[in-house]
Amino acid sequence: MNELEIEKKPTAMTANNHAIHKWFNFVAGYSPEYVEDVIQEYRTRNKSVGVIYDPFSGTATTNVVANSMGVKSIGVERNPFFFKIGRAKTNAQKILPLIEQIATMFEKIILIHGGKTERKDITSILSATWSESAYTFLGKLFELDDLYLLFLMREQVFSLKGDELDAGFIYLSKLLEYVTFAKTDGIYKAPTSKKHNLSILNAISKTKEDFLMGKDEILTIDNSAEMVFASSVDYKLEQNTVDLVIFSPPYLNNFDFAEMTRMQLYFWKDANS
Repeated sequence: MNELEIEKKPTAMTANNHAIHKWFNFVAGYSPEYVEDVIQEYRTRNKSVGVIYDPFSGTATTNVVANSMGVKSIGVERNPFFFKIGRAKTNAQKILPLIEQIATMFEKIILIHGGKTERKDITSILSATWSESAYTFLGKLFELDDLYLLFLMREQVFSLKGDELDAGFIYLSKLLEYVTFAKTDGIYKAPTSKKHNLSILNAISKTKEDFLMGKDEILTIDNSAEMVFASSVDYKLEQNTVDLVIFSPPYLNNFDFAEMTRMQLYFWKDANS
């Protein structure tokens, strides 16, 4: 192992190299390799791992790796966006077969509605959909016509249930990242910093490609993760039920995870201001 690889372990820099992790990862995270190393080291010393616990599970890196290594895990997350992303990623074996269906559903929305609605009508619909704070912020991250089509896709996702809902949620969440022209400046989405973005049609294609990476491997992975929407302060573990804890703690420089996910929290109406 060289020095560069060691430096990458506590970062999310390698996440896009891995199936499932590539579906949605986050800048303030650690690598799948780090989790693999910790589990292997524990197995070397203790022969087996019963249950792994992550009290700040985020986008479920710990739990996805645990699934791939055949280990049960518990992930607790209080951010509603992260929780739903983690729930979908840990259930990848059931989500993956739905991806083609979701992509086709979104493509039909573009075919039916793309460029066919008056600008004044779009403005009226979107301003009535989100709070003033949310609409103003989202309007700085997306072209208006794109935001309208993304809104229609969101409404379609909301009509789904169960695994289909989770599949639509994570697919559209990934799509947002490709379609927005706002750059993540450091760790926060910055409306004044621009990046190259994709058209929605190209973004749908690119997102589908991301999800299908490692398809054969994904379909062999069983879900042994229990994902819990709660604060780890309130979640109570029974004594002697966990063998190993793997997590990234709240940071000393006080990353604001609500601010880091403001685009998604507003878009999905998990927050209004």
